[in-house]
Amino acid sequence: MSFMHPLVFLLTILVAFAGCTSNNPYRSSEKDKRIFYSTFIEPPKHLDPGRSYSSDEYRIITQIYEPPLQYHFLKRPYELIPLTVEAVPEPVYFDSRGSKLPQDAAPDRVARAVYEMKINKGIMYQDHPAFAVDSDARPLYMDLTEEDIEGIDETRDFPVKGTRELASDDYILQIKRLANPLVESPILPILEKYILGLRELSVKMREDLEETRRQRKEAAGPAYNQTTDERANPIVFDYGKYDLPGVERVDERTYRVILKTKYPQFRYWLAMPFFSPIR
Repeated sequence: MSFMHPLVFLLTILVAFAGCTSNNPYRSSEKDKRIFYSTFIEPPKHLDPGRSYSSDEYRIITQIYEPPLQYHFLKRPYELIPLTVEAVPEPVYFDSRGSKLPQDAAPDRVARAVYEMKINKGIMYQDHPAFAVDSDARPLYMDLTEEDIEGIDETRDFPVKGTRELASDDYILQIKRLANPLVESPILPILEKYILGLRELSVKMREDLEETRRQRKEAAGPAYNQTTDERANPIVFDYGKYDLPGVERVDERTYRVILKTKYPQFRYWLAMPFFSPIR
């Protein structure tokens, strides 16, 4: 009686399995295409551009939101280039008396650093029910009741959708959202040191949040539960009533961000989803 060598036996088993099963997770139709595959270390926790701050989340939201700037895909060292704006902004520096300073001015002389950005024309939002309007340009789905949304499970179930062009107000809104205590932006402690008025806005919005909760608790009495209450009736801030001197609307396509001091690194923040437009 003859016996097969153990190594030969093992190779025979592996070949047999390789012939009948496949460990290839990719579609055969994608075999010859130039596609980059990657993996997630952990599931994403947040997809809000004001809050997300992990590489796994960024792989998703960078396919959705577009900040003003981006990095050149091929150049090394890394180079900032425009994405939704016409040019990478160059800061303009001013002293405490409002006089313009040269680019190489010492940081202790700079009282204001102004970044002006002009949005490219023709950038449209993806079709969405939120942009649908009636003949009077009034939002079509503004005052929906529970009866109106019966049978509506996702946005594509709405029969009418619309779009509009990207505007400077969309960027201003997102910067204000960074101060919203409900957003819990991880970069707020950094940026409120630089963006004019952001710290004060953060304090004001937190005070208003606490006051709203106090009023709700008083109205509900002993039955009040903050988590349950806000899940059923979320607290929504009216950003229009809050001033932020560190962000100026110049026109429909142009806005400025004003810093309290010289901070050259700020341009790199503009390539991150935290500064993406949102509506």
